[in-house]
Order: sequence, then C-alpha cells, then structure tokens
Amino acid sequence: MHVMLLGASGFIGTEVLHALRAAGHQVTACARSVAGKPQLEGVDWLALDLVRPLDAQTLQWPQRIDVLVNAAGVLDTAATMLAVHEQGLLAVAARCRAQGARVIQLSALGADAAADTVFLRSKGQADAALLAADARTLVIRPSLVLGAAGQSSQWLLKVAAWPWAPLLGGQARLQPLAVEDLAAFVLRAVDEPALCGVYELGGPEQTLPELLQGLRARAGWRPAWYSRLSLPGWCLALCGERLATLARLAQRNNCLTAGAQQTQLPAPLQAPRWPALGGQLAVSQARQWLLLALLCVWLGTAWACLGPGRAWGEQLLLEAGFTARLVPWLVIAGAVLDACLGIGLLIARWRRRVLQAQILLVLGYTLMISWLLPHYWYDPLAAVLKNLPILAASGWLLSVEPKR
Repeated sequence: MHVMLLGASGFIGTEVLHALRAAGHQVTACARSVAGKPQLEGVDWLALDLVRPLDAQTLQWPQRIDVLVNAAGVLDTAATMLAVHEQGLLAVAARCRAQGARVIQLSALGADAAADTVFLRSKGQADAALLAADARTLVIRPSLVLGAAGQSSQWLLKVAAWPWAPLLGGQARLQPLAVEDLAAFVLRAVDEPALCGVYELGGPEQTLPELLQGLRARAGWRPAWYSRLSLPGWCLALCGERLATLARLAQRNNCLTAGAQQTQLPAPLQAPRWPALGGQLAVSQARQWLLLALLCVWLGTAWACLGPGRAWGEQLLLEAGFTARLVPWLVIAGAVLDACLGIGLLIARWRRRVLQAQILLVLGYTLMISWLLPHYWYDPLAAVLKNLPILAASGWLLSVEPKR
C-alpha cells in the first residue's frame, strides 16, 4: 500500500516509518523540513508544514494514497496546537479522502472537545471531525508512550537518577506502553481496514513513582524517595502556557476507559526496549551532578568577583600588568561573563555552545596565568591546577549533550 505519514521525523513517527518500511509499504514521509533526511528505499520525503495552509505551499502531491497516518503532534502555543492538531490535519485528510484514502489518527487518552487543555481539546475536536467525515477512520488513543528516543522517556531517566525528587501528580495513574508496540498496532491497522472507530492502548496500570522505581530496579539501584508536589492554579498561570499544560497533564489519570475498544499491551520496560538501563541511569545521574557543579562554579565565581573577592581580583589583574583604570571594569566584565555561562547551562538549546565557550574560556584563563602569573601554578591550594577537572567535566558533558 501507499501510506502518507505525517510527523514522520518525530519520536513516534520515526518508529512507525521503520515498521511500514519493514512490512514493504511505500511511504510518503511528511515533515516540516526534509533537509538532511536519510534517503531510504521505499520512502519519499515531502516537506509539509501543517501550520501553513496547503494552497500556500508548493507540494508534489502523490498520485495515489491508500492510507493517511497522522503521527504529528506538538506541545506549543494554543494557535500552533490548533493548526497542527486540527486545522492543518483536517485539510490534509480531506485531500487524501478525495483520493479514496482512509485515515489513521494517533491521538491521546483524554482527548475530548470539552477537555481543559488546548492540547487535548484540539486532539478531541480533530478526532470527532475525522470520525464524522468517514466511517472507516481509526482513532488510536495511547497512554504515555515510552522509548529510548522519547523526550518524556529522557525526562523519566533524569528524574529516576536522583535519590529524591518532588513530583507533580504523584498519585495520578497511567498505563505506559512502548513505542514499538504502538508502531506494531499502527502497522496492523494499515493492513486491516476493518479496524475503525476509537481504540485505546495502554500497558499495566501504575503511578509515576512506581514507574520510576521500576526503572531503578531494572538498573539494579535502590528505591528512591518521591514526594508529591501540587501547584495552585495561579502558580500554573505564571508558568506559561506550555508548562501549565504539562503540569495539568501530569496531574490527571491517563488510563484506559471502561467499556471502550482497547488493547492491553505488555510492560514497556522489558528488554530489548530499554537496553543497558543501568548505564543510561548512571550517565544521566553523572550528567546532572556535573551540570550542577559547573553551575555552582560559574555563579559562585561571579558572586565572588562582585562581592567579597572583588579587591582580590583587582589585585591579581594589577599584578598581571593591567592598568589601574581598566582593572575594575575587567573584574565586572569577567563576573558578568561567568554569570552568563552559568545561566546558559540551564537552557537546553544553548548548552552545547555554552560548554564550548566554557572550554575556550578556561583554556584562555590557564594560558594567560601561565604567561603572566606563572608562580600561581605553585599555589598550595592548586587553584590553577583545578582547571583540568573543569575542562574534563566540560568536555565530557559536551560529548553526551544531544545536538538540537
């Protein structure tokens, strides 16, 4: 069959794409940008942006589409979610139905036109419109989807690596499933046109703390302590739309509905889906501790330069040969630079650049001290020598930091 796959470069879409290729289907894989996408046998990439109207885009639309699979989804502003989940999707679905295609929609548990979040509301409105337009439509509503490449899974690994953490919605129940199982069900739906209506998918029921303890147990780690954290409505409003949506989703049950068409799947933590879990948790824990240590180093240095160590810093610069007029400004500039590097570590999309800048700055400081103040290498506290572990930590963090 010829399958058009929306969101083919995303976490779930990538797994569905592999499953469709392995089964021998011809796939038109759609993504906002196809630059740098791998050339795969049986796959044609199509640049399709669901935020923009179809008639405003230059598209080489396939001549024949048997099935449209929608794996596109975003957690963004209300306007973007409405465009991707509803308006753009419905426009593409109408064009595919005109060619005789049926639609398989990957939605979410709790999707409803009257839901309290734009994410679930836009999904629910699209589900209802697709089902009303064609009785052959299949809407798949999974619980939390886990996999090594998933953002939610990476977040879980980070939290599981800590011996204690406060959790939003610690009592909420969910039924996580593996992304491989979800992709297998989508493949089954492509091959079985009789599957239609709404299907809910989920694994064994558990709470978030139970899931995290399961991750630690599979890694051979001792149980951790997780406390419940509840945020009032006014605090959620201050967090911004995206974080407020995440918080609301975390505090609600995400379980299969009694009486609905549903498929019970195995636990998502079984090998080989989570290989070398102990190593992943160890890397996650080391990464977080080193980031915290470097954050303290840079912010602590900035505080010292602007506070109790200011006179000492000026004395060092005078000793190095800088003019008295320039020295106070150099101390302030250095403190501001250190503070920016520390804060930059907290922002994921800047972190690689910040780590590179840190390495260059520490090397520069070390070379400058070696040239202008070489006797500080003999400091009994080894202040300059301690640049070496800072360089090693920054280099390791840079090697494990994902490219964004």
